Amino acid sequence: MGISPALSAPRLIPGPLIHGLKTTASIFSVPQLVQSPFLPSLLSTINQAFAASHSLRPELFLQSHGPRLSSIEDFLSNLQDPDSSIIIVSRPGSDEVIATSSARRYIGPPVKDLAAVEVKKSPWTRTIEVEPGAEEWELKLMATQPDVQGQGVAAWMMALVEREIVARSQAKWAAREGEAAVPRLKMVLCTLRELKGEFYLRRGYVKDYETSRGDGFQFHILHLSKTIET
Repeated sequence: MGISPALSAPRLIPGPLIHGLKTTASIFSVPQLVQSPFLPSLLSTINQAFAASHSLRPELFLQSHGPRLSSIEDFLSNLQDPDSSIIIVSRPGSDEVIATSSARRYIGPPVKDLAAVEVKKSPWTRTIEVEPGAEEWELKLMATQPDVQGQGVAAWMMALVEREIVARSQAKWAAREGEAAVPRLKMVLCTLRELKGEFYLRRGYVKDYETSRGDGFQFHILHLSKTIET
């Protein structure tokens, strides 16, 4: 059975200039991504990006835990929501991932399973319910190759993620005849305070709460949110 052209082709837009050279941003759904040639490079770029970032603060002991992802399945397992989207920045005609970000709908904290045993809460897991009257999205991961960090690529991707969320929500609600306008949109995320906290706070995110990693670790986890203008 052949692959549907609509399924196999991500949406392409011009990406940011990096080292003075043009790039392309590809916006994938999960089914599109699993068919793409970017998968091997995607895993490598994510692990390289986190290793480089963690090496900046050796006193936090972040490097002792191995790579950020052990397999591409680790990455995809966090994007089960059908509306999840993945952005990949690359050179035109290249399968090498320069930068990536991914987002999914946020539906609230984990609930009790069928055996009524409470899900063990990770300090990385957001514990706040979705705000009434709001549609919330969660930034799951963002990474750039170490040699392009500091060139504004992450900020460019953040802006694109927010525009993509607005466009998807507007399209969804426009198809619902007779219903109210687009609800208030929010983006939520968690990040290491000591590494990336200021990056997000400078871009309009506010602190909802903070958790400690515990177990002898030396870092703190910020849980942030931002209302997205529609």
